[in-house]
Amino acid sequence: MSNLDLARGLYDAFGRGDLDAVRAGMAADVRWVEPESLPYGSQVGFDAILQNILAVALAQVEGFATRPEEWIDGGDVVVVLGRYAGRSVVTGLDLDVAFAHVLRFHEGLLTEFCVHADTHRWLQLTGDAAVVASG
Repeated sequence: MSNLDLARGLYDAFGRGDLDAVRAGMAADVRWVEPESLPYGSQVGFDAILQNILAVALAQVEGFATRPEEWIDGGDVVVVLGRYAGRSVVTGLDLDVAFAHVLRFHEGLLTEFCVHADTHRWLQLTGDAAVVASG
């Protein structure tokens, strides 16, 4: 199975809410890197990622979905371009935010997930007061 297949499988598992399958596709010391302008920080290990990034971000967006539009197979590195969708719990606005995810694999497991996104738009839509006021 190629790393591109593994990446697609991880996105499918996330979409189904199958966290056991997501965990099984990640190295024990997987590193998740969020943009510096977002409040989630970077985390190491599935439990820290789940608690400090995913649970926090998902609580802000009802019906959150990651919609991949393009897959770029670079062997050990897979790049996924797409959009986040859903509805902000705070503002009630529809979320439509571009992203680029860089996934690094080693020996069939995800070792790093790096998020690049339109963070200004994310913060506007999810209700960060300082950004909304200036935006």
